Amino acid sequence: MTYQPQDFAILVPTKDRPEKMREMLDSVLAQNIHPGRIIVIDGSDNPIDAVTDAYADKLPVERYACRPPGQIRQRNMGISKLDESTPVVILLDDDIVLEPGAFQALVDFWNAHAEDCAGVSFNIVNMDANQPSTWRRFFLMDAWGPGRVLKSGYNTSVCNVSESHRTQWLPGGATSWRLELLKKNTHEEIYAKRALCEDLIFSFPIGAQGAGLYVCHDARVRHEHVTDHTKKAVHRYYGKVETLWRLFFVSRNDALSIGWFLWSMLGTILADLINGARRFERRRLELALGRTDALLKAAWVKLRGKPLVEALREDG
Repeated sequence: MTYQPQDFAILVPTKDRPEKMREMLDSVLAQNIHPGRIIVIDGSDNPIDAVTDAYADKLPVERYACRPPGQIRQRNMGISKLDESTPVVILLDDDIVLEPGAFQALVDFWNAHAEDCAGVSFNIVNMDANQPSTWRRFFLMDAWGPGRVLKSGYNTSVCNVSESHRTQWLPGGATSWRLELLKKNTHEEIYAKRALCEDLIFSFPIGAQGAGLYVCHDARVRHEHVTDHTKKAVHRYYGKVETLWRLFFVSRNDALSIGWFLWSMLGTILADLINGARRFERRRLELALGRTDALLKAAWVKLRGKPLVEALREDG
């Protein structure tokens, strides 16, 4: 089939970031073509209906409240609002900004690869491209070639690519998918404030089955990232959560290896400790502590005979 702009829906989970939503919607409005639907799933403590209402006569925006909030829960709720009128769904984080012509480039790419495409990512141009160091390659933390998933469960960047690529995984907040795949492969809801690696957990098995996953060079966006976990000891919290989610990802895929994951984690912790001590970077030391916390928590969960998913749940 030939896709038209109205065949696409944009789905955006958001929480307490009205300015970011406004920037994102402005960038969509500035495109030369517009999607059939824009669904905003609002988990904000202070609802952002004033923001979405301001675009009601310019864009096909729909806002739905979601309480309690949660990254996966909000995304699943948004998917439940979709129907066959929009067979392709663009999942966007609220801090993504589309560059001019990005949506047109995405539609054109889908039409050029319609029979093969399962998912297509935008090209995030303000984040680092794939440039692995010797250390990272030795510890299987990275490798040459964008969009790869290594035996350790670590993945290579799909950002700032020099040309369009087929990949083994796609990022969760700047990617378009066939609606039928999203309906068929629902995200498991886990009570956690951050679902790091959920993009790997979702996309890697789909690609492993032979479905076409791509990053489109000409569909350029920027990720205007906001650090929003400052209340949780920042870097120590991030190191812990990221490690637990990546371990969970590895445990769910037979093609990956817990042993290689631990080898890569050793390299990651050593790098954080060495660079933190040498450059007096507290951030790196906190990351190392957080990763160590995660391994200890995972070991304790397994010793108690509990499933690893229990380590992901947060109490506040």
